[in-house]
Amino acid sequence: RLTVRVDLSEPATVDEPEILRDDDGRSGTLYWPGTQDRDVFVSLPHLTAGFVRAEETVSWLVPDDLSRITVLYFLIDEFGRRSETRTLHIDTQIPPAPPSFVGVRDGAVYTAPQTVRIEADGPVRYTMTTDGSEPPAVHPLSTRYENPIELVAAPGEDRSYRLRAQRADSAGENPADATLTVRIDRARPAAPQLLDVVSGSFFSEETELTFEPPNAGVVFYRLTPGSAPRNGRYRQYDGETDIRIDAAPGELRSYVLEAYAVDGAGNRSQTVSMWELFVDREIVYVDSAREDPGRGTRDDPFSDLNEALRVVRDSGRRTVFLTAGTHRAAPALLRDAVSAAGNITISGGYIGETWEINGDETILEVDPVEPISIVGDIRLQQLLFGASIEEISVHAGNLTIENIGTSGPSQLRPRISVHDGTVNLHSVHLPEIVLERASSESGSPAELTAGVFGRIEVAGGDLRITESTVGGLHLRESATVLVSDSAITFGTEDTFGGRDGAGTSVVPVPLVTISESALQLRRSTVSALARLDPVVLLRATDASLDIADSYLVAAGNDLLYGITARRSTVTVQNSYLGLFGGTEQSGIVSGAGSLYVSDSLVVNHESREVPARAFHVTAVGSPTPRIQRVLLLRDRAGDESATRARSTSAITRQARAGDDSTAAAIRLVNDALVDSRDVIMFGWDAFIDRGRSAGNWEPDEAERRNSVRSLADRSLIDPLFLMPSDEAISDSEARADIVQRVAETLSRLFATGD
Repeated sequence: RLTVRVDLSEPATVDEPEILRDDDGRSGTLYWPGTQDRDVFVSLPHLTAGFVRAEETVSWLVPDDLSRITVLYFLIDEFGRRSETRTLHIDTQIPPAPPSFVGVRDGAVYTAPQTVRIEADGPVRYTMTTDGSEPPAVHPLSTRYENPIELVAAPGEDRSYRLRAQRADSAGENPADATLTVRIDRARPAAPQLLDVVSGSFFSEETELTFEPPNAGVVFYRLTPGSAPRNGRYRQYDGETDIRIDAAPGELRSYVLEAYAVDGAGNRSQTVSMWELFVDREIVYVDSAREDPGRGTRDDPFSDLNEALRVVRDSGRRTVFLTAGTHRAAPALLRDAVSAAGNITISGGYIGETWEINGDETILEVDPVEPISIVGDIRLQQLLFGASIEEISVHAGNLTIENIGTSGPSQLRPRISVHDGTVNLHSVHLPEIVLERASSESGSPAELTAGVFGRIEVAGGDLRITESTVGGLHLRESATVLVSDSAITFGTEDTFGGRDGAGTSVVPVPLVTISESALQLRRSTVSALARLDPVVLLRATDASLDIADSYLVAAGNDLLYGITARRSTVTVQNSYLGLFGGTEQSGIVSGAGSLYVSDSLVVNHESREVPARAFHVTAVGSPTPRIQRVLLLRDRAGDESATRARSTSAITRQARAGDDSTAAAIRLVNDALVDSRDVIMFGWDAFIDRGRSAGNWEPDEAERRNSVRSLADRSLIDPLFLMPSDEAISDSEARADIVQRVAETLSRLFATGD
């Protein structure tokens, strides 16, 4: 059987395809909806002349040299009927360029505010967030861009900006978005920190330093030895390079470590961390309150001083710190430690936890009890010498003692002696000092400053005593000593009660001796207040004595002598010499030497009629003594008939001695002469001992009516000149005030002739 179908219907038709464009406007795809069961054939004449069966979509592209392409297509249905060939033209449609952001980079991080501009061919609208979240889609009501956009953040703030911009489209187009992400980071990173280390830390050996890992960014550091200028460059810490601090044996070395952090944005930490660190290979620490032996370090000190001395002896460490309390040392071990180390320092008064000085008593004792003899250099600080220390002697070494006193029932030990070495004593309270050929470490004079000393003996060498109190001073064997702003005094507790280092009573005859040596006194006091013993303030034999701006006072019930000199050169200027009481008085006794006194005041105060004289001069071939611009006062208690003598102003007196039946200001024996210029005396019976030699002069009877006390009543002299108060003798400022008043009085009297 044969079946045939004849279809005379209209040929198939094909609809226009949908044109899909890519963003560039020059390419895309074609799609024919409703043709699933039909075949579409397409031809692109600019590429090929034939037709090809189309798949689901057909890609197209307008070449750069064309602005339009032609597409030919037809359809064949299921019955094989072919539609007519249709033509489609596709024109290039370049979309408008999206807006661009100018002034910042997308994804960048800045540490300062930034300004953003939006550039486009037409008007632009935009949206923005400041917390890093996705900005909303741009719509017709979004903000219209008109002025540059400021991206800001407050100091310490980290803010993230996100912007979305589109060209405003009034024709219904769908322009592409432009997006921007920018971070303004003004939050400074935290300053770096060291692992397990704080500023002020001490280390007893080489130590490696490590920084804590920063949250972000990097660390830069600079390590400087403490004594060097901190001007080196910073290095980046990479976590692998060692930062080491160390010191040589016997050295305490300090370092300053500085570091700052920089985060990813470039922010630098607000502060530079700084640590002062110490590598201590010099000091051995001893805490007498500890029960366990310890290792001698700052954190684990010894409990026994002898252990510290062994370390000093056997290692390079040379300094020992002691806490408050009592510490005992073996003299032999101390001697060996000094000899081995060459020089050591023992310092007390520390607090065990912080090793800061608190001033509490640190007592040094010895066991066994025997003298300490040292060859080498030793420095002792902030200590009290206990009763077991009898003597400390240093030979061919340097002795430095600072802030040292004594402890114990007698407080009269130890005896300190330096032989052929150097010495420097400051703020010490010691009963006896013996120096033989001593000097300072630099070769200049040895120094005793701001101390209290019982007795000082100097044999050879140079010494300076400054701002100190001394119970006795004795010079011999070409010693040269300068005493300034100090007091040499007897009879006060400050000078150990007038006793020597063994506790034996010392007879103050004399208080100061100078034998074949030289002594200078400047702005100082020499005073002796004794009840029974004869008193001699200064005795010079074959010596040189130079006194200026000083205060000399002797008081007692026996013989009183201010200065006695034999074969010596004595100079007294701008000074006060007073003698009070006694059975006999002589201000200055000079024999066979040189005497020069000027611009000074000599006072003889007698509680009863006693042999008294201001000057006693023995010739024996000595140069003529010179006395110039001197005021001589004699005050006899209760005797209102004491005479006032005339001034010898501008008259040179060459006088010879006669008998001594009259109380005369100057006694001359053995054909001695005196050269006096501008001398004023009050209360004396005569200027020179009575005699008939040319130049002797006696007051008129009519002038005997004016007493010395009447001068005080008339304010011509200060009453303190006649009887200084205890304060004037003990207080340095009061003494200096009297010396100043003497100068003012002399200037007034000699200027007016009154």
